[in-house]
Amino acid sequence: MLLIVSAHFVGQGVFDSSHVNDLPMLNHIFLQILPSFGKPSCVVFFMITGYFQLQKNFKWQSVVKLLTQILVTSLVIGIIAVVFFQQPLTIIDILKSPQYWFANTYIAIIILSPWLNQLLLSLNQNQFLKLIITGTFLFLVFPFFRFNLGSGTIGIYLVSYMLGAYFRKYPDTIPDKWIKIIQVVVLPLPIFVALASEIVRIVFGSDRFNGKFWSEQSIADLLYGIALFTLVWRIKPFVNRGINFLASLTFGVYLVHVNRLSIPLIWHKILKVDKVALHLNFIQLLGYSIGIILLVYLASSLCDFCLRPIYQRLAALLNRFIARLLPSNRF
Repeated sequence: MLLIVSAHFVGQGVFDSSHVNDLPMLNHIFLQILPSFGKPSCVVFFMITGYFQLQKNFKWQSVVKLLTQILVTSLVIGIIAVVFFQQPLTIIDILKSPQYWFANTYIAIIILSPWLNQLLLSLNQNQFLKLIITGTFLFLVFPFFRFNLGSGTIGIYLVSYMLGAYFRKYPDTIPDKWIKIIQVVVLPLPIFVALASEIVRIVFGSDRFNGKFWSEQSIADLLYGIALFTLVWRIKPFVNRGINFLASLTFGVYLVHVNRLSIPLIWHKILKVDKVALHLNFIQLLGYSIGIILLVYLASSLCDFCLRPIYQRLAALLNRFIARLLPSNRF
């Protein structure tokens, strides 16, 4: 989640300025590296979901909890925006604020997971690989050539889910040699792409190369996500209460700092990163970026921790109410 926050620090904060092209070259290159981690981190999230969800039973209660968490977080952010920042919002504006493509995709895949898991568990290894390759071509390769199937963002994350499930189902069939090759080749990509993007910007006056390379339907995002996933995939399982606690806040961190109402409040009204970052040298920018990213991550974690008793209690009430309306075998 820190990588996702770092991508938003640049994309929703610093680069949301008309003077961003006035940055020194080294600063500009550094700020183009950070967004590269955004979409691949989402790939990792869905790979982890597929890895653990493959052999888990689906429960509608978990979906109700997610939806309740989204609603409560959005309402609180809306109230803060109105009370403390005098934003002219109506209740309709606040209810429309949770426009989370990532959360919507996650919930959709979780709902589909019982049937998806049934399919994946029924396939042999060869069939499983063919399905992943077919999905990659349909949702990532074809759209690159403008043959878009209209899958939006869900396509790449369906493939990511299947990849995570494959790593879970066939862990001993993936050679360490190939894993190391992927890591060595792919992990340095953000640096080289940022350098290439800077050359294109200087020579041709276009600053779209980096964004096009790391697009929503990019094979580069998928490969980089796989490389990141494999860094921790074979670490011996262990239990750490601190890590588990922070992991439980991950979804909440996303909801707090990516809400349509919180984005301008956090990055522009409170932190003013689009103004501050433009006047720093490289060393100052490096330290400032690390500090702001950690601050937003920790503040969002604290917000979710404070809201947790509210949305968990509300979700429990809703689940009990729904359970009374539906037979136990349907909920």
